[in-house]
Amino acid sequence: MNYRKEDKVGWWIAGGAGAILIGFLVSLMLYGAGTLVYMRSDNPSLLLFAPIGPALIILGIVSVVVGLRQGFKHAKPATGKEAVLHLSEVLVVSRFAEIPGIGTWFSDFDTLEDPKTRFLVQLETEQGDIREYHCAIEVLLSVGEGMRGRAIVQGNWLTQFIPQAGSIARNDLDRQLLPPIDRESPP
Repeated sequence: MNYRKEDKVGWWIAGGAGAILIGFLVSLMLYGAGTLVYMRSDNPSLLLFAPIGPALIILGIVSVVVGLRQGFKHAKPATGKEAVLHLSEVLVVSRFAEIPGIGTWFSDFDTLEDPKTRFLVQLETEQGDIREYHCAIEVLLSVGEGMRGRAIVQGNWLTQFIPQAGSIARNDLDRQLLPPIDRESPP
């Protein structure tokens, strides 16, 4: 799952939990205070607003369920001893490093010496799915943005990238196939 989807799932779940908590507190206040006011002055005004609390609780539960459903639907495969996947046609969308305390780094990867640095590559598959993979510095240095090729992945790790030289390139703006290059005609 990419960071945007993780944030969205987190907000669904956190918002739902917040709505449940606020709904519980609103229910206690409105039912408790409304009952006391009604007993003293026969004024049911607070009791008319009391259903807001249970409605917030129900909306919170729905939000948590939606967040959990989206999280399970878009979850990354678990890391570990998983099957090795051979992706035949991928496009390198981006490559970067995440350095603790500094942030995201986009160039001069060979100068990074912090052992806690994480190297990441985003690949677009034939189906148009963009996934983010961790990789070693050696793999990161062999990958260039915009390159096409085959990738070997295991879990959320990119273990090897094999660029395709001389293949038909795809124009990323309109997603149309470009004609092959005529190497015999003069430039």
